[in-house]
Amino acid sequence: LEGRGGAGAGAAPGAAAAAGRMDNQSGPPSDNLFVTGLPDGLEEGQIKDVFNAYGEVTSVRAFKNPGKTSALIRYSSLEEAQWVVENLNGNIPQDLETPVLVRFAHKSGGIGGGTRSAPYSGGAANWSAVQSAAANAQNQFNMDKSRLYIKSCRAVKGPVSKRMRPASKGQVKKFSRRYTHLVIKVAEMSDSQLAELDF
Repeated sequence: LEGRGGAGAGAAPGAAAAAGRMDNQSGPPSDNLFVTGLPDGLEEGQIKDVFNAYGEVTSVRAFKNPGKTSALIRYSSLEEAQWVVENLNGNIPQDLETPVLVRFAHKSGGIGGGTRSAPYSGGAANWSAVQSAAANAQNQFNMDKSRLYIKSCRAVKGPVSKRMRPASKGQVKKFSRRYTHLVIKVAEMSDSQLAELDF
C-alpha cells in the first residue's frame, strides 16, 4: 500500500538549521526535547549521561553535522522535560563547556494514532505520505493500523515548474521549481513479528 507526498527542493535541511527556527511555542509541552549546541563528536551515550543528571532519559537520537551536534532527548515524564526547558535553555549543562538550546520537539500524528517528533522542516510533509499509506491500508484493505510498519520508502523525481520573479528595473528572472514525490509502502505485522518487538 502506498502513500505519496510532494516537496520542493531543499525541503528537509539539517537539524541544526531547523533548530534556529524553533522556540518554546513551537509545539505543546511534551516529554520529547530537541537540543542544539552540543559539542561536536558527542556520542548518544555521552549525551544521555549528561542529561540523566536532570531526570530519567529514556531515549536519545543524535544528529551530527560538521562542527555541530543536536539531539532528540526523551524523558520519562513531562515534568522532567519541562524543568529542563525552563532551566537549561541558554545555559551550560553539567560536564559541558558551552550553552545549549533546549526546545520541545514538534509533534505530528503517528501511523498508529500516536505522535512523532519532526525537527526537520520537511518532516510534516513527509509524514503526511506515511499517514496516507496507513489510511489506504485501513480503509481499503481493512488492515489494523496499529500493526502497520513502513516496508519501503523511495523518492521519485517529480515535475519541474517554470516560474518568474520580479527583478530590478522592471525586469523578471526565470527560475525552475523542482518537486520530489515520496512513495511509501506499508505492510501489516504478523503476530510473530509483534512478539519480537521490545516496547
